[in-house]
Amino acid sequence: MYLYNDGSYPDGAGGLMIGTRFQLVAIMAGTLLRHSKLPLAVSTQPYAVLAQELNLGVAFNWTAIVETLAALKITYGIHGTPATPDPVVADTL
Repeated sequence: MYLYNDGSYPDGAGGLMIGTRFQLVAIMAGTLLRHSKLPLAVSTQPYAVLAQELNLGVAFNWTAIVETLAALKITYGIHGTPATPDPVVADTL
């Protein structure tokens, strides 16, 4: 999931920033489904199983992503400075 502002966007302190912003907000990890059975009168099968999307999802926000990457870097001994999210975005979300 991304945040995209074209032209201008609020800075979180009541001001206005000029420019375009494109930033990662979260990663979708899954969606919720409802399973139901539809009776069939014509077929040899008694019913058909249907999966309906509920338009609800599970997402990990940017702080969880940064923390996970930092933990992986420590675990596997990878050196370097992690990218820090824009604090203005954190205030406006």
